[in-house]
Amino acid sequence: MTEPSKIKILFKWLVFVLGFSIVIYAIIQYGIIGLVNSGFYFVKVFYYKEKLSYIWDTMILIHIIGSSISLLIGPFLFIKKLRRKKVTVHKYLGYTYVAGILIGGISGFYTALYSTGGIISHFGFGILAILWIYTGLMVTYFAIKGEKYLHRAWAIRSYSLTFVAVTLRLWLGLFALIFGGEAYASYYVVISWLCWVPNLIIAWFYTAPLIKMGKIYAK
Repeated sequence: MTEPSKIKILFKWLVFVLGFSIVIYAIIQYGIIGLVNSGFYFVKVFYYKEKLSYIWDTMILIHIIGSSISLLIGPFLFIKKLRRKKVTVHKYLGYTYVAGILIGGISGFYTALYSTGGIISHFGFGILAILWIYTGLMVTYFAIKGEKYLHRAWAIRSYSLTFVAVTLRLWLGLFALIFGGEAYASYYVVISWLCWVPNLIIAWFYTAPLIKMGKIYAK
């Protein structure tokens, strides 16, 4: 096995482990401990005195469920053997993945309107939700058309936004370590963009050759 292949395998395992860890965290934090007892809820309601309705509570839980489904299923869609030898399994996992995106994206757009940090963070998370849904639909579109290069390219772009569930928390941890909890509202505005823009840029350039190949074969 070549060195680049080993690095790719390690990277895929890292993505899976980090994604799986966030799903477990979500189950414990919001399922077992409960939303109203979570640190996230405490910060919004008690620390920043934000008023949240029953609708918000419901939508954030729907968002967490949809995002967790996509975050967990995503890595399995990139397993080469599964794609080639278990086409039907890959197909239905893919539909489930996109369903999770639609559930998480629509509810995420609603909760973006109430994100801490004001209008800038509202736009940051709102645009993220729209792009996340769009990439999921593009994945499905090219899968139905049978254009495998474009399908794969958009799948990578899509998961780069799904993986925001991980990068958001990594950035939050880093900023909290550097600036402390008192500046949360200020750096959360920055993170509302930082958690997804670099992900998408990297995925966009990484998938450029696949897009080029897809366009050639589509002619």
